[in-house]
Amino acid sequence: MDYQNITWVNYHDGPNGWLGWTELARRDSSSNKLYSSGAWAGLRANANMGTNAEVDMQVGGVRRGLFTVGDSNVEIRKYASNGTSIETRLTMTSSDAVLNNALNVDDIIRSRRTGANNPQFEAWKDGLRRAIFSYTASYDAAALAKLDTSGNFVAELRLHEDWLRFRSGSSVYDVWHAGNNAANIVSSGYQKLASGLILQWGLVDKPPANTNVTITYPIAFTSNAYAVFGAIETSDQQANSSVICTYRDRFGAWLRQFYNYTGGGTFMIKWFAIGR
Repeated sequence: MDYQNITWVNYHDGPNGWLGWTELARRDSSSNKLYSSGAWAGLRANANMGTNAEVDMQVGGVRRGLFTVGDSNVEIRKYASNGTSIETRLTMTSSDAVLNNALNVDDIIRSRRTGANNPQFEAWKDGLRRAIFSYTASYDAAALAKLDTSGNFVAELRLHEDWLRFRSGSSVYDVWHAGNNAANIVSSGYQKLASGLILQWGLVDKPPANTNVTITYPIAFTSNAYAVFGAIETSDQQANSSVICTYRDRFGAWLRQFYNYTGGGTFMIKWFAIGR
C-alpha cells in the first residue's frame, strides 16, 4: 500500500515530559482508505464523478458495514462475519428503494402524518398506493381503506368504540353502533341488529290447554313480526304437546298448546319472535 498523509501525535504526560510520537491516522492513496486506532476505517469522501464516496465500517479488522454514495444511488450494506458476504443491501435512488436487489421497498409500507394528530400507514404496490390504515383524531376513530389503481377510494371501514361504519363510494352505512344494537339479555328480552332485524324471546308459565295465550313482546317491532315460534319446556316426561301461533302483530301474539298439565313441576311455553 502507498501510505500518504500520515498523522502523528506527540503525547505529553506533564511531570514526565514528552512520551513520544504515536501514529494517529494514515491514508492509503491507492484505495483512499483511512487507517485509524489500529484498524482500517475505510473512509473515502468527496469522490470524483464515477467513483463512490464510502464509509467502510470494520470491527476487529473485519468489514461489517458499508455506506456508499454514487452518482445516482445511495447504498447501505450489512456484511457477514467473514467480511465479504453481503447479508443485507438497501439501494436507494431518486425514484425507488430496493431491499436485497429484489424486494421493492415501495411495495411494503410507508408511514406519514396527514396533520398534527393523524398518523397513517400506506401499503404501496408497483409505485401505487393501494391501501391505507389510519387514525383520525377529530372523531377518534381508526380506518382501513382500499384504493384502486388510480388512487381512488373503493371501500373503507371505520372503527370507533361506539360504532362501526362501512363506506363504498359516497355511500356510508352503519354496520354497528350502540343505538342500533341495543339489547336486554334476560329471560324475556330482545336483541336489535344493525340490519334492523329484531330478535325477541320470552316464556308463559303453566299455560292452560286448548286456549289462546296472549304474549306481549318486550318491545314493539317497528314494522312487523315475521314469525313467532313456541316450544314446551316441562319436567313431566309424559307431556306431549305442540305449540302453535294463531295470531301475531307488531306488539304481541297468541299461542296455544294442547296438553292439560296438572302436576306441580315445570311446564311452560318458551317462545321466540323475529321481526323488524
